[in-house]
Amino acid sequence: DNELELYRAVTEYVRHYFNRAMSKGNNSVAFAMMLLQRRLSSSLEAVHLSLERRRNKLEQLLAATLEERKKYYRQLQKLSFEDYEDETLGEQQKIEERIEEAFFAIDLEELSTELEALDHLLALSSRLRRSTIERKYQELEKTLFGINGLMQSKEKILVFTEATDTLRYLERKLLERVPKVATIHGQMSMEERHRQIESFKNDCQIMLATDAGGESINLHFCNQLINYDIPWNPNKLEQRMGRIHRIGQRNEVLIFNLVAANTIEGDVLLRLLRKMEQMREDLGESLVYDFIGDILEDKYYDLPTLMQEAVLNRENLDEIIAGMEKTLSEEHKKLLEIAKQEMTDVELLDLPAMRREQQELVVKKLGPRCYETFTTRTLAGQRVRITSAQHGQIKRVEYLPRYLRDIARLKGVKIDGEQVYRFTRYKELESEEMKLLTSDHPLFKLAIKLTEDELEKVAFTRYMVSYPAPEPVSVFVYKVVVTDGAGQECEKDLLFLGKRQNGEIIEVAPYWLFQAEFGKELTVLAEEADPEFAAAALQGAAEIKEQISAKR
Repeated sequence: DNELELYRAVTEYVRHYFNRAMSKGNNSVAFAMMLLQRRLSSSLEAVHLSLERRRNKLEQLLAATLEERKKYYRQLQKLSFEDYEDETLGEQQKIEERIEEAFFAIDLEELSTELEALDHLLALSSRLRRSTIERKYQELEKTLFGINGLMQSKEKILVFTEATDTLRYLERKLLERVPKVATIHGQMSMEERHRQIESFKNDCQIMLATDAGGESINLHFCNQLINYDIPWNPNKLEQRMGRIHRIGQRNEVLIFNLVAANTIEGDVLLRLLRKMEQMREDLGESLVYDFIGDILEDKYYDLPTLMQEAVLNRENLDEIIAGMEKTLSEEHKKLLEIAKQEMTDVELLDLPAMRREQQELVVKKLGPRCYETFTTRTLAGQRVRITSAQHGQIKRVEYLPRYLRDIARLKGVKIDGEQVYRFTRYKELESEEMKLLTSDHPLFKLAIKLTEDELEKVAFTRYMVSYPAPEPVSVFVYKVVVTDGAGQECEKDLLFLGKRQNGEIIEVAPYWLFQAEFGKELTVLAEEADPEFAAAALQGAAEIKEQISAKR
């Protein structure tokens, strides 16, 4: 209740001086007021120190001469805020530090009146700092150290805040509970930031970061993110997530947002976050945060302006929030319609998931050498005449037998019976006439279909081969096929399971087959029934099935 009293008093002060500044065309004070409101949402410490700095500046101005006040006033008026959102986070922080102490008028009486208002606000904030621990920090402590708190998981935890004052407050409080905390903020050199990242990676469980400090850093070894305050720009929110939610992240990313629901900003942000989460679930993954700011710009210019409207026009708050939700709902509906139109008979197009799969395929894809070797061996086994040129770098197939053309037609592979196929494994030799042989090449697709037919006739047995591995491993290969209720094949995959010497069963990535050469000696082994493999294979197949179900 006491914090709420301070919140209402500061908000009333902000509203009063913002409106006066705008009526006089004083943009710097208007900006300073909105900055103070953001500090109020960040922490008790941040708003107290901002009020204190503002009060000290006004005291200096009261003691200054009229000429000194006029000179400082002119300097502030020259500051431009038009490109503020387009600046780097570090530059934005510098602008904020400069503008925080902007004053409304050079008149001594008006300065004295504002000083009295600040004294009242500082009395409220000072009493709170002395007598209580702010509610938001209590929630943070509960999240970190409570029953089943995040600290017990032994995972790395990244805590983000907009304000350096809040960061220093959190550092002091957390060091009462843990031996070490890493910090990263905009005033640090890149060298010091890297030292702090190494400390976070190796020596401590918690890192505190500001947006400016977190710019361009990669923390994919961490998967727990707490937003101690929420930026008024969805792109900044997405950038925070991007510090840990990126290529190299192996775990599910968990994000916690601390929002005071009974404040104006909290009301707007909660509705926005819930709407964004609903859109994220419906549309797939968190890229919704990338474009949500653009959606709002069409109607409100940007989210900071919308927040400003909410703070200044509390009477129209419900109307403002309803307008925001209507804008997002219309966009949500439009995007769902687009997704529905792009539906295939198997799954909805999930663009973020497709992007991740594409990245994974790039990492795991085979080189052209494998495709070319496989294709030439398979076709030569079918008595296809293949000629070579330039020391085997270029291959040529002039004619495919009729039975192979018939098989291609039955299997849905588009083969031109009159075409001369010239191909290579070397990218530098690729041209309009000379195709690089990849998985998209019709001859490779035909070779795959021929091999699948051959494998249907093979009775598999066990073999022992030499392979450069750190220890002997038994590998079982399972073909997993998932079909839908109509019997249509949704997915076909190979599952490789390996058993180590200690009995542990592990899943082996399929591209292990192409990492090294097998030894030429083959030893046939007796059949072996291993129920552990069967159980692991069933579990692996069930996981593949769940992934397909989730996509559908």
